[in-house]
Amino acid sequence: MNLVVPCPGQANCYIYTIRGPGPSGNGSKVADSLPNVARFFGVSLNSIYTLNPWARSGIKVGDKLKIPPPTR
Repeated sequence: MNLVVPCPGQANCYIYTIRGPGPSGNGSKVADSLPNVARFFGVSLNSIYTLNPWARSGIKVGDKLKIPPPTR
């Protein structure tokens, strides 16, 4: 399953769609929180905030989150 797709027209950027709360509903074993997403892809939380300043106020299922190239 592909979890990220390249950002259109932007180098070194991928898009991850927030899937949900984890075991309670979306088939994922880990909740989609910003720290968990950063840890899973091996990127810094600050780099996620730099690409997504709006995410500081929270994320929800279906949000498209830009991330730097995953290292994991």
